[in-house]
Amino acid sequence: YAKIVHGHTITMNGAMERGLLVEPGILDWVERRRQVPLVRDLFVVDSRHSFMAGSVDAVEMGADGKVRYCHEVKSTRARGASAWGAPGTDEVEPSAYVQVQWYMGLTGAQGAYVWLYNLDAADGPQEYFVRADPDMYRRLQYLAEDFWVDHVLCQVPPAPDGKTDPAATQAVWPAPKPGKEVPADDDLKSLAAAYDLARAQAKAAEGEKDRLAGELKARIADGERAKWDGGSVSWLATTLPAKTDWESVALEIAQ
Repeated sequence: YAKIVHGHTITMNGAMERGLLVEPGILDWVERRRQVPLVRDLFVVDSRHSFMAGSVDAVEMGADGKVRYCHEVKSTRARGASAWGAPGTDEVEPSAYVQVQWYMGLTGAQGAYVWLYNLDAADGPQEYFVRADPDMYRRLQYLAEDFWVDHVLCQVPPAPDGKTDPAATQAVWPAPKPGKEVPADDDLKSLAAAYDLARAQAKAAEGEKDRLAGELKARIADGERAKWDGGSVSWLATTLPAKTDWESVALEIAQ
C-alpha cells in the first residue's frame, strides 16, 4: 500500500538481504539434488484479477512445457525454527504456506518445494512439499480484490493489526494533537527505556554487520561470488531491489 499509493521506497530488512545472499547457492544445490534445471526469478501476473502477482524464486518445468513445481527458499534462525514442522511434510510456517499457494495459483503448479535453511544449524537445507489448493487460491483472489478496492483505489490504509475497519487504524495510530503532552507512568517509562536499549543494540549490530561485510568483501576481492557445497555469497546479489515491483503491477493492471 505504501509503495503503490504514496510511492514510498521499500527498504530491505536484514531477512531480505539474508535471503538474497543464500538463495542462489541453495537453488544451485537443489538443481544438483533433483537433477533438473530451474527457471529462476520468474515474475508472474494473473491479468484476470487485480493485485494477483508474485516473484517466484524458481520453477521446475514439466515435459509439456508447463510449470510443474514451484521452489521457494526460506532462511531462519533458531528462534524462528519452531514455527516449522517436521522436514518432509507440508508443515511450513503459515505465511510461507499462503505464499506458495499464491505462487502455485499464479503459475498453475501442482506443488511447491520449500527449502528451509537454518542459519544456526549445522545441517543443510530442509525439504518441505506443499500441494496446490485451488480453493485457497480462490479465497486469496477474493482477499486481493477486496484489498485493491477497499484500500488501494480508495486510498484508505489497512489497519496495522489486520482489521478491516478503517476506524481501527485511527484508534491504533491517532493523529497527534499539537502541544499535547501525555503524563508518563512507570510502564511507559520502562517501555521508553527498552526502546532506547533496542535502538542502541540495533545500531551496534548494524556496525558489526558493516564490519563483517567489509571483511567478507576483502576476502572475495575481485571475485563475483564465493561458493561452497550447499551455499554461496555474492556481492552482486546485495544490490538487487526487492523482487516484486508492486508499482509496476498497479500500472499494468490499470491499463
